Amino acid sequence: VANSYLPSNWLSALGLYAWAQVDESSDNNSLMNPAKKFTYVAPKNIDDTYVVFIIGETTRWDHMGIFGYE
Repeated sequence: VANSYLPSNWLSALGLYAWAQVDESSDNNSLMNPAKKFTYVAPKNIDDTYVVFIIGETTRWDHMGIFGYE
């Protein structure tokens, strides 16, 4: 009945938009910065340490255009 006299769908859209803005701003305020909370100090005697990166099996040479692969 209300829509026949006055289009009121803009009220619900405005309310949803306002709620989304409030909810998003409260989420951003509650996030913590992991760089401030956690620190890592490397040990002094790691000169002969090897670091190995495990890359997923879908990351193959034929899926990337680096190192001159064609």
